[in-house]
Amino acid sequence: PDIIDQDISKVFLLDRIPPKERDSLLTRIHDIIFSGIMVEVINRLSDKGINELDTLMDKKPSPEEMAVFLSERIPDLESLVMTEVVRFKQSSAKALSALA
Repeated sequence: PDIIDQDISKVFLLDRIPPKERDSLLTRIHDIIFSGIMVEVINRLSDKGINELDTLMDKKPSPEEMAVFLSERIPDLESLVMTEVVRFKQSSAKALSALA
């Protein structure tokens, strides 16, 4: 997340926002990106994998536990994450340019 946060902060000039608001905005951005990742993960998992994910989610896993689970089942997880980050940045940039 640090590298992703730095990249997103640069793109959206978040360094100009007070820290408390920046942290809140970054949390929302993480949630949006994570949702996109999970949609793709679910599309790739077998029925057994989805059941295992369901069981894990019931236990409220830490981010580290979730990362281990996903990396064991999705060989190109890092690429998937970066793709979702790029997708978020592109869709956000498009929305912002439409407002201008």
